[in-house]
Amino acid sequence: MHTRAQEQFTHFKGTAKLYGPTLKAFTPILEVEVAHTHETRYLSEAIVKAMEAKRPKKAYQVKNGFLLS
Repeated sequence: MHTRAQEQFTHFKGTAKLYGPTLKAFTPILEVEVAHTHETRYLSEAIVKAMEAKRPKKAYQVKNGFLLS
């Protein structure tokens, strides 16, 4: 999943004219986050929580790193 995200980010960074400077500024944050990914259990716990909820939320936060939280 992270590899695909990095590939797409690199693609958009190279082709997006309007958001190019913003994406370039975001590059170091992405590199740090990918280097310090969390265990997949956090994602699976969020999925189970959503599936078992009587009224599931539209979105769940899955243990983001400091820079993305």
